[in-house]
Parts: sequence; C-alpha cells; structure tokens
Amino acid sequence: MPRPGGACDDPFAAFLAEQRERDAERVTNQAAKKAKAGTATSAGPKEMTEDIAALKKELDAKNAECAALKYQVQELQQVSISAVEAHDKTQENLSANASGLPKTSYSQLHEAMVNNYSLAEKAHFTI
Repeated sequence: MPRPGGACDDPFAAFLAEQRERDAERVTNQAAKKAKAGTATSAGPKEMTEDIAALKKELDAKNAECAALKYQVQELQQVSISAVEAHDKTQENLSANASGLPKTSYSQLHEAMVNNYSLAEKAHFTI
C-alpha cells in the first residue's frame, strides 16, 4: 500500500526506483563527458601538424642540450682521470723518495700539477 507521501511500503521497490534514477543520471553524465571530450580533441589536421612540428622542435632542442651535457661529462671524467694519475704519480714519487730511489725533479712534479690544474680549470669554465 502506498503511503500518503508517495513512498512505497516495500523498501526493495524504493531501492530499485532510486537505482534506476542513479543509472539514468550516470548515463546522462557519461554522454555529456563524451560530447565534451569529442569537441576538445577534434582539432583539424592543420592544428595537429603544427603541434607535431612544435614538439619535434622541442625534442631537437632537448637532444642538443643532452649532447652538450654528455660532452661536459666526458671532459670532467678525463680531468678526474688525469687528477688521479697525477696523485698516484706524486704518491709513487714520495714513496720512492722515502725508500732512497732516484728522486723526480721538482720541475716534473710542478709541470704535472700545472697540467692538471689547467684541465680542471678548462672543465670548470665549460660547465
């Protein structure tokens, strides 16, 4: 028996009625979203070509930037290797001097250190 306010005595029937209303609203919302998405993505071929050209230009710029960074990394690696070699040579000379072997001249050590400093300075200014 229906109640005076229009509500059913059967709670299941009320639930089904609410469910149908929610389903109808969901379908309407989905249709509206699809229509909105369809108008937003319906760019013409000219606009798509322009977008692709702009993206390719950005990609080329990023590739050039990456190449420059790779070159700087290679330079820094070379400077690091040279610095380690100079350090090892200095340690060997100090050990040789301590053990009484022939000494490396001061000018040779100074030249090695100046070369390493100039390589490090060059790498620093190219960054």
